[in-house]
Amino acid sequence: MQKILNKLQTTYSFSEREISLIRYGIEAVLGEISKCLLMLAYFHILGYTLEFLVGLTILLLLRRNTGGLHMKHYWSCFLFTFVFMNIAILILPAFVTISKVEMCLILLLCIVITLQIGPVHAKFIKNPNELLIKKSKLQVSYILTIYLVITIFLPINKYLCIGFWVILLQTIQLIIAKNKEVKLYEN
Repeated sequence: MQKILNKLQTTYSFSEREISLIRYGIEAVLGEISKCLLMLAYFHILGYTLEFLVGLTILLLLRRNTGGLHMKHYWSCFLFTFVFMNIAILILPAFVTISKVEMCLILLLCIVITLQIGPVHAKFIKNPNELLIKKSKLQVSYILTIYLVITIFLPINKYLCIGFWVILLQTIQLIIAKNKEVKLYEN
């Protein structure tokens, strides 16, 4: 990778800071891909490949726009996401039955909470751009509203439930991240 970064730096006259940002971006993307592949293999072995892909898609759409908890290390991030996905795909659907009305009401509450407190950025982002915040809120409101409409009109099925649990868990961890962020600013 260093050879590629050196070539970019000499060809396009990138500064050391720009090269560092490019390196960070590449490492972040490769790290996310590797975590997803590890979890995909795990859920595939268990026979939950499609369930994982549905849950992951919804989580990625939400996380991109809402942010949330950020771990400092690869393995802590992997473990957190691994537990999150197991709870959303395997545990909650197996042990908690929820009616369509309850699901819709909770989704409405998730929309309100997410729009009220999101997005929560990583602590290294000191002054998030207000335009990007508004754009993120608009995008997540579309995503969640579309999901609510789908929930209203489709019969309850395992994929709809997994998406619901992912949304609820993401909202809960967003509340935790916001609370953690407030405590950081107070100290």
